[in-house]
Amino acid sequence: MLVGVDFEPGTQGGPFPHWLNKRANPLPRSCPGDGWKVFVPHSSASARIVKVALCILPDTVAAHVLEVCDLSIQPHRAGICRRCWPSGPLDPLTVTEFLQQIVNGLALGAIYALIALGYTMVYGVLRFINFAHSDLFMLGAYAGALIAPRLGTLLPLGGVANALVTLVLAMAICALLGVLIEILAYRPLRDRPRLVVLITAIGISMLIEQVAQNGRLGFGPEVRRFPALIPDVTWHLGGVTLGSTSVIVFGVTAVLLALLTWTVKCTRVGMAMRAVAFNEKAAALMGVNVNRIISFTFAVGSALAAAGGILFALNFGKIDPLMGVQPGLKAFVAAVLGGIGNLPGACLGGIVLGVVESVVGGNPRLTSYRDAVAFAVLILILLLKPEGLLGHRTKEKV
Repeated sequence: MLVGVDFEPGTQGGPFPHWLNKRANPLPRSCPGDGWKVFVPHSSASARIVKVALCILPDTVAAHVLEVCDLSIQPHRAGICRRCWPSGPLDPLTVTEFLQQIVNGLALGAIYALIALGYTMVYGVLRFINFAHSDLFMLGAYAGALIAPRLGTLLPLGGVANALVTLVLAMAICALLGVLIEILAYRPLRDRPRLVVLITAIGISMLIEQVAQNGRLGFGPEVRRFPALIPDVTWHLGGVTLGSTSVIVFGVTAVLLALLTWTVKCTRVGMAMRAVAFNEKAAALMGVNVNRIISFTFAVGSALAAAGGILFALNFGKIDPLMGVQPGLKAFVAAVLGGIGNLPGACLGGIVLGVVESVVGGNPRLTSYRDAVAFAVLILILLLKPEGLLGHRTKEKV
């Protein structure tokens, strides 16, 4: 029982949904346990937040009120009010913390780059945004979660080998789904106005999300834990922590980007893709099977989205039917940032956005604005350089 502690309404004496656990200084020295810790209850709206230091012992709990302040904290976002910290404003990020956020941002940006490549490939060929792409990202994660346990039973190849086979199978499944969506939903509307196709893409996205949340037809609305495909190993390099998951993300992304670049620039199908993107009618007159090339483009983009979904789930450990909404929107911003329709631009945009988002999220004063950074970047790019960082201005005849 906590005596003399004024908690916010609705939480008096009850369990708190979220806790931020950090050591506080200065604090009373009367705690013989593992030390005083700061606990901040969260609120979904601006409310009276009480910051309390607790000393938890086997038979009692001692409380020490540090400060009371008004603060708006989203339920899912862990944070602490810098102006309410008892020792005064917190210092800016140290060099080590900054480097750590750079490493985290590169891993996150690599995932954004994989998703953004799918957006930019489809736009480069068909000149429309496939908003169902983010849901293929989600389906890829669920495919990996369903395949991995069964694969470990049928083919006990080992951690890394099972992870690679799971990745390849999930990419193949999402590639087939992408081709199916293109044939059934987009191909009949290819000669219609682009707005019609855009609305259809939004409808397909909502359909996939609703079916996925259905407990009978889909996976159900609950959050699931993603299986650990590889052993969790951590390396410490001069104060910067590098995990095996981040290394896998870097390696898989680099390999997939290299294969995609080689396919587009050095193969006949890549030459056909570039021809269709440049002039679809002229490519058809030269003997290119436009329908096959477009289906191949959807297959490759969907496979990359599935790879991004598995890497994202591997990094964060949980999946749910709406997990693709935020990463999909941010990957779209990354594609616009780098130059929509430009493959190197999509990679650059994803890396830049991931690094900026992680650095902002690592700053306690700005952490609540982490998700808003992507859309602020989108507005700035559209105002200052609408063609993107690596894009080129083009003229269209009306």
